[in-house]
Amino acid sequence: MQKIIVFYAAAILCLAGCRTSNQSSAAPGSASAGVPPGVHTWVDESSLSAREVNRDLLPVQVGGKWGYIGPDGVIKITPQYDRAYGFLYELAEICVGECTYDKPGKHGLINTSGQFVVNPVYDDIGGSEGELIPVCIGKCVPWEGVDSKWGFVDRKGNLVIPLQFGRVGSFSEGLAPVCIGTACGGASPNGKWGYIDKAGHFVINPQYDDAGPMSGGVAEVTVGTGKEAKTGYIDKTGKLIYNPTN
Repeated sequence: MQKIIVFYAAAILCLAGCRTSNQSSAAPGSASAGVPPGVHTWVDESSLSAREVNRDLLPVQVGGKWGYIGPDGVIKITPQYDRAYGFLYELAEICVGECTYDKPGKHGLINTSGQFVVNPVYDDIGGSEGELIPVCIGKCVPWEGVDSKWGFVDRKGNLVIPLQFGRVGSFSEGLAPVCIGTACGGASPNGKWGYIDKAGHFVINPQYDDAGPMSGGVAEVTVGTGKEAKTGYIDKTGKLIYNPTN
């Protein structure tokens, strides 16, 4: 669920000459101009492995718009977005609009050719690393978790699990934690967490006050909130393998 942000000085990128592309058949969305002097790119790949991050396409801001640049200093995808994040598993999240906390804009996903896989119609996207990708409309800030509806699209952009959950986590080992309720975060949560499969069916019914991803066949779950919160572990069937404790 992390968005990729790293910083490279254009002077380094321009060691390749900031030259224009000489290819006669440019990919859709590509530009013919190199990066102007003084332009900076920002990509954060510090916590991602080499196979996950596409280092051939790095976010770059030119004239107030974001696009993507290659390591040769050539713009590959024309700056046209109001915010752009790094490519992860061949997809990148972009935003059009103000793209601020109060006015988050609309988010979509593009492929490495600059074509939309998910049109910018969502208020947030939860990361592009999985087979199914979380998308949201409404107030999608995780620490508030109020008045939002989350669902999942596939990597072709099809909405395969409807927008119906207050919050969700990413799929892991075939299951995703999801929350049912109008407030699945913040100071006064009222939602309950369970786990769904990739068809959107509950495998473990909503009953927890928090739930983490499956890892090695087990997941951490919490019952109670605040000082009354207790944490335990369940298996993929929902069987409690470690009783919740403070």
